[in-house]
Amino acid sequence: MIDAVLPVTGRYSARQFYREARRLEFAARLRLESLETVLASDPEAAWLLVTSVALQAADLALFLERRPLPDDLETARENLQRRNTSKLGEAALRLVSLAGRKGEADPAASAGEAVLAARLFLKQARRAIPALLREKPFRTIDRWLVPLEDNTALAAFILALAAGVAVSFWPVIFPQTNFEKRLDDFRGIKRLLERYRHDNGGYPVTNEFIGLYANGHTASPAWIPGLVPSYTRALPRDPRQDDDPAHQYLYNSDGKDYKLIAHNVEDCEAVKKTRPQLIDPVRDCRAYGIWSSGARGW
Repeated sequence: MIDAVLPVTGRYSARQFYREARRLEFAARLRLESLETVLASDPEAAWLLVTSVALQAADLALFLERRPLPDDLETARENLQRRNTSKLGEAALRLVSLAGRKGEADPAASAGEAVLAARLFLKQARRAIPALLREKPFRTIDRWLVPLEDNTALAAFILALAAGVAVSFWPVIFPQTNFEKRLDDFRGIKRLLERYRHDNGGYPVTNEFIGLYANGHTASPAWIPGLVPSYTRALPRDPRQDDDPAHQYLYNSDGKDYKLIAHNVEDCEAVKKTRPQLIDPVRDCRAYGIWSSGARGW
């Protein structure tokens, strides 16, 4: 279901497409930095972050090829293997293949190998994404850069300075909307749930809707049982960061099916117009989210 509601690359203007590609690259770089940090302090635990890095790399490679974004490693591998000829796609496929091994031989060594593969991928990304500048409306920028070709050192300095400023201020210049943040969170949680189901034969069972708060009282930051710390260090909160129990992410599962929603959202009417398939059929415009087929009516 997630693929159906995430942005479709064919609907992007050239400017929007370039901006989204840069955002995905930035996200991949942040995940790699997290992996490197954990690898330095706790090599055994670092392997838990490899899947996140690999899926982010697959997102970027497939986005640039105008193909659907995957929900899991298997889908990522299949999509990357299909009609893939780009160096960026090959680098992403190698990283996804490494993640698929699950560090069976030596988790620490495998995580280190994944770091090297991720660095190679980002190196390829730095070459692939600037090609988008040749599309409208970036030709003006191209013409501005042409005089710099005669002064390689000056060009390198200016581009490095611009890149540093962009990385520092990216979240300020291009802040995520609450809706975009929720989609990212839903997608990340879905991946964790699928990994849990693969390992345990079913989704984490609650038999009622639970969130950060339960019955008006603080429940737990690990509000989906079984995911923290085995599958992630922490679960996300609704971007409003509100202490109101009615303004949280809520999860329910009987083990076979699950439902994950953002409750009493402020942007439901807008989402109903642009992404109606996300609207909770039971609560209408009080909630939207994702669910398996058997949980649609919960």
